[in-house]
Amino acid sequence: MKSYLAFTLVLGCLLEPITATISLRRLLRPGVSECLSYHSVELDDLLALNDRPIIAIDLHVKCAVKCFLKNAGIVDDQGDLQLAEIMDIFNDTIIKNFLFHHLSECQNLDGESTCETGLLTLLCIRKHLFS
Repeated sequence: MKSYLAFTLVLGCLLEPITATISLRRLLRPGVSECLSYHSVELDDLLALNDRPIIAIDLHVKCAVKCFLKNAGIVDDQGDLQLAEIMDIFNDTIIKNFLFHHLSECQNLDGESTCETGLLTLLCIRKHLFS
């Protein structure tokens, strides 16, 4: 349940940056705040993710994204989606099939660094679940 809540929080925070700016600031959990501060990233940097091509996103921002995705159990040390672990959170076969069908393409993406792979994973999740 903890991983599911963390997964929901991270995705909710990153996927609706414009409409959730105020609530995002209120919802920041210590794990997310720690990743931001460890990588010297500001919340506004995350809010601007949608406005930039991947090549223009600073490595520190990419690493902060990977950090809290990793802390939430969504990606591993390499930034790769942990689909099996995410599916294990749910008992419902319909949900598992939905996740597998929509997120299989998000596994084993290749970025120039593990941080970029983590960011690519997040963008892939957003594309396949929320578009």
